[in-house]
Amino acid sequence: MTYSFATACFRKHGDGILLYNGGNTSDDVTIAKWSNYLRTRSGAWKYYRKGHHVNPYPQNWRGPWKHNFYEDQSVNAYGGKGSGIRLYACVGGKGCSRYIWIRNSQ
Repeated sequence: MTYSFATACFRKHGDGILLYNGGNTSDDVTIAKWSNYLRTRSGAWKYYRKGHHVNPYPQNWRGPWKHNFYEDQSVNAYGGKGSGIRLYACVGGKGCSRYIWIRNSQ
């Protein structure tokens, strides 16, 4: 997922989020925002948790930050099976991309 000079990626192996800062000055800060949704027993998607990571280092990758998300095939905290992540790439003070939806399958 890319927005301006920010690139956020999800690595399924290890449930890691990585963030690239393609900016050129120390004022250029990138942010990866994520929200985790779980499928309930009835099949509805329900919000579970969220977080963010910051990369203040221009021309550099940060991460992976590991989150131990539920796998799609395992029974989750809501008693259902299914785990999805909304991932956004953001530039500090300028905005964010639309999210991409990632299913956390093995």
